[in-house]
Amino acid sequence: MNATLLCAALETLFPARPVNEPHLRDPQLRALLHEKRAQPPVYPTAADVLSTLHSGAAPYAGPHEPDVRFLDEYYSTAANWHRRLTREIPRWLGRPPRLIVEVGSFVGRSTVTTWGPLAQAAGAIVLCIDTWLGDMVLRLGARSAKLKRFVDLDRGRPRTYELFLANVVAHNLTETVFPLPMASLTAARLLLAVNWKVDVVFIDASHEQGETLAELQLYWNLLQPGGVLLGDDYNLFPAVRHDVDLFAQCIGVTVERMGMANMWLLFKPAAVGARGPPRRPSAAVG
Repeated sequence: MNATLLCAALETLFPARPVNEPHLRDPQLRALLHEKRAQPPVYPTAADVLSTLHSGAAPYAGPHEPDVRFLDEYYSTAANWHRRLTREIPRWLGRPPRLIVEVGSFVGRSTVTTWGPLAQAAGAIVLCIDTWLGDMVLRLGARSAKLKRFVDLDRGRPRTYELFLANVVAHNLTETVFPLPMASLTAARLLLAVNWKVDVVFIDASHEQGETLAELQLYWNLLQPGGVLLGDDYNLFPAVRHDVDLFAQCIGVTVERMGMANMWLLFKPAAVGARGPPRRPSAAVG
């Protein structure tokens, strides 16, 4: 498809306000959303997250969780440069973040090394969105020695979610990090519906061309002015690079790079006339 036509179609296919509008015909959904949409956007508290997304029950309560010490060993080197983001995010925003959304959490590597500690220090919240069902590589390679520890199929369902929960518990982040087991596109609609403010979105989900573009559109719409949308695997997955470059072209912003040239960043312009901190990644981060 012609890039210009595709850019024009994005807002039609994935509008910024697709719920609780005059065309909405689902009376149950309309009733559920009426109160939320009538209020101005807010940053949720931990109690808000639990009551809205978990029916008031803590997601970490339950039976004994699996041993996750192997995760820290497996990811110890790969996570080092991720931690450098904790210095950059407050500088970009001009303040500490209030709500960080991670799309594609897997077993929680970046959750416990980057987003969780950053949010914990700032008194903020991290919302982790994932189905925890894996992608094609995980499903097709579930019997391999390399992937079996992560997938560990139980009646056809990976136990990745249990690993993620146990990893958060092991790093004492249960008051800061909250999972939302849901498909990324559906979760984006949900967050728009509940009218929560979002400062940072980290996308590390499908890595599939087209699906990544839809995620970029929906989560960009969620961001507060001055926020940042960023992700991993720019060089590793051609589909990610294609969709990030195309989306940046559609919205008229520049793709910034950092972290071994594999991380991409899109900065959402602040309000008209607003002045803010330097937006580009510092030279110290690479």
